[in-house]
Amino acid sequence: MEEDLQRLLRDYAIEIHGERGEQFAADHFLKMLISSHRHLRGLNLENSDAIRANAQKAHEQAFEWAKNYALDHDWFSRGKLRSMTLAELAQELYEDEE
Repeated sequence: MEEDLQRLLRDYAIEIHGERGEQFAADHFLKMLISSHRHLRGLNLENSDAIRANAQKAHEQAFEWAKNYALDHDWFSRGKLRSMTLAELAQELYEDEE
């Protein structure tokens, strides 16, 4: 298994660094690889927090816009519709057409 790991690290070092990759000792390259991976994970954490914050902000803005639109255009709430009789609803609709 250790030979497989050594070969895998050597091949990956060559893939990343070209012919210079053969110069890296496996343990040195493994340390570089782990360090790089930690750095990328840190960046992903930073970005995911920013993406999540932006999505939350967009959601809040969309909700506020929709609420204001509904209020400005005389939309009925579901609760108000449930409590209205058919005659009251017909009256509201009739008044809107005038």
